[in-house]
Amino acid sequence: MCGRYQLTTKARVTAKHLTATLRADAGIFGRYNAAPSQTLPIVRLDEKGKRELVVAGWGLAPSWMKPKEPDEVPRGPINARSETAAEKPMFRTAIRKRRCGVPVTGFYEWQKIEGGPKQPYLFTASTKSAGGLFVLAGLWERWHDAYDRPWDSFAILTTQPNTVAAKVHDRMPVILDDGELSTWLDGDASREAVEGLMDPFPAGRMKAVAVSTRINKPANDDAAAAAPLN
Repeated sequence: MCGRYQLTTKARVTAKHLTATLRADAGIFGRYNAAPSQTLPIVRLDEKGKRELVVAGWGLAPSWMKPKEPDEVPRGPINARSETAAEKPMFRTAIRKRRCGVPVTGFYEWQKIEGGPKQPYLFTASTKSAGGLFVLAGLWERWHDAYDRPWDSFAILTTQPNTVAAKVHDRMPVILDDGELSTWLDGDASREAVEGLMDPFPAGRMKAVAVSTRINKPANDDAAAAAPLN
């Protein structure tokens, strides 16, 4: 499960380190508490095979998904299990044709505490990118409303936890290591090459710190909510 994350780098910094053309609204960067259903940045290949940084809604909605209300944009799963995504109708086309990366500077998981509220933890990963930026493996889809307007959406792939994540949760997002994003975005990559990217990120390059339960509410989207507890 990955149900909340942060992206604190600025738009142009994010685009530069992803070697992507910036097509996203800069106003949705600098987030400390990104949550499902929100519009957030993803990196994918454009029609010419070049990387572009665009925005999409978090919650995958394939073209065939029906909204609950006539004028509503449907929101589907926020996560996909990497072990079974290729066989599930919801994800199997996207994992073949519409893979994307989700830039983050950290993600949150909650640890169950006996007799008390769950404790949130912020996980960060060590990569070569500036500002602590790293990329989660994602899938994207396009849905059209009754007026034929396109709406792009995404989900984050999850995998078995490494030893750091396992202390808090039984799943973790698939993290693309330095140099792996090109293979992940490549529509001609073999299934074997793609599946080889889904192993847990090395535990020695990941850290977890407890943060305030203020992060539980998406409205608390500020640095103080994501600050480590003393």
